[in-house]
Amino acid sequence: LGCLHAISNGAVGQISKLVRATLEIALRRDVEKLQIADLAEAADRWAIPNGYCETNPFLQERPS
Repeated sequence: LGCLHAISNGAVGQISKLVRATLEIALRRDVEKLQIADLAEAADRWAIPNGYCETNPFLQERPS
């Protein structure tokens, strides 16, 4: 959830657009479940180029 908030600043519409980009990536891979890697790729392909974030929060180290 923290990663989604970092990209969207809490705007539900931005989260929706990120999930749509994620779904397109997962469908091309022909999988049944979205994975963090799909969200990370969507952030690289959609969120960063469109100026929603400067770095990919899904690729940041998470505390254990």
